[in-house]
Amino acid sequence: MKYFLSIILFSTFFLQTSAQWVNIDSSFAHALENSNFAGCVTGTQLDTNCAASSSINTIGMYFNYYEIHDITGIKYFKNLKQIECSFNYLTFIPALPPSLQYFGCTGNQISTLPNLPTGLINLFCGYNQLTALPSLPPSLKALSCPGNQLTNLPVLPLSLKSLTCDQNNITSLPVLPDSLHVVQIC
Repeated sequence: MKYFLSIILFSTFFLQTSAQWVNIDSSFAHALENSNFAGCVTGTQLDTNCAASSSINTIGMYFNYYEIHDITGIKYFKNLKQIECSFNYLTFIPALPPSLQYFGCTGNQISTLPNLPTGLINLFCGYNQLTALPSLPPSLKALSCPGNQLTNLPVLPLSLKSLTCDQNNITSLPVLPDSLHVVQIC
């Protein structure tokens, strides 16, 4: 009986600590494999409990090198500070990790952005198909969103130091914070 109970307890513990897998885009999987996440990816499956997914702070996948169409699963990188996914084939952005401070997604075909993490400092989302931006976090210092289809901007945080929003259809601007040092709106 003790042997049987030991097997049940061991099996229960093993199942609770085992991998949790989610499907991801094959190009995203390839990018992760080449970014020291090989142990976290099997084919097009991401192990959401992989130790490396909580220890890395930067992921860079840009300039069509990986031809990424989807970064679903990025939210599982719990301590991620920077994501650079500019110049790929993205049409949407899934939920982002709450720890994110820098997000670059310039030069894709993105039409909407998700809610932004409250600690985000830099947002570079130019040359997409954005018609609106979500609420901007109070920590944001740099916003670059040129070459979209924006007609207005949300309330700008008081911390904002740099704003680039030219090549849009903006007809009026919100109140500009006194902290702004660089503004390009023409």
